[in-house]
Formats: sequence, C-alpha cells, structure tokens
Amino acid sequence: GVGLFVLDVHHASQTRIQALKKEVVTAVKERDALNSQLDTLKKESSESIEERKKLQGGFDQQTQHLSKELKALKHSKMQLEEEHTSMKADLKLAQDKLKESVKVQEQLGLEIKAEQDKLQKDEAALGKEEGELKDAKTEVEKLRKELEAARKRI
Repeated sequence: GVGLFVLDVHHASQTRIQALKKEVVTAVKERDALNSQLDTLKKESSESIEERKKLQGGFDQQTQHLSKELKALKHSKMQLEEEHTSMKADLKLAQDKLKESVKVQEQLGLEIKAEQDKLQKDEAALGKEEGELKDAKTEVEKLRKELEAARKRI
C-alpha cells in the first residue's frame, strides 16, 4: 500500500515537473519575445522623440494662433451675450405690452358684451312698449269708433 502511494506520488511529481519545465520554456520564449519587442519600442521611442521635437515647434505656433482665435471668439461671445440680454429685455417689454393689450381687449370685450346685453334688454323693453303702444292705439281707435257711434246716436 505504501509503495503504491509513493509510486503514485512520484509519478504525479514527475508529471508536475514536466509541466513546470514546459511552462519555464514557454515563459523564457515569452521573455525573449518581450525583450525583442522592448528593444523595438526603445528604437521607435527615440525616433518618436525626435519627431515629437519637430512637431512641438509646429504645435507651439498653432497654439499661439489658436489662442488668438480663442480670445477673438470670447470677445464675440461676450458681445453676443450682451445682445442676447438686450433682446431678452426687449422681448420681456413686448410680452408685457402684449399682456396689457390682451387685458385691454378683454376689458373691451366685457364692455361690448355689457352694451350688447343692455341693447338686447332695451330692444325687449322697446318691443314691449311698441306692443303696449299698439294696444293703446287699438284702444283709442275703438274708443273713437264708440265716440262716433255715440255722436251719431245723439
């Protein structure tokens, strides 16, 4: 029993040692590849530094130009904001005038409605008075005829 156990442990250890050796070989290959890449990057980096120095001069000029443009744009923005503020004030004034005009129109509408109501009442009263006048004329005519009839009898 112990012999088999030792044999199994030995076999497992050997398998593990073989796997570790493969991992070491793979790691060494990866290290060598990374070192090669590092050398390439160092070369490219030094070339890039030279090119960056050349570009920096151009960037500095462009930065100065853009700074001038930015200053001009800020000035334009400030002017536009002033115009906007003025236009908002004008708009507010126009809105207030419009509100006042609407109030006046509403008041006029109420007054016109009141006048129309009064006119309708007056027309109704006039119609009633015309009816009464007609009735009175009919009554007067009737009395006149009676008076004439009475005169003829006399």
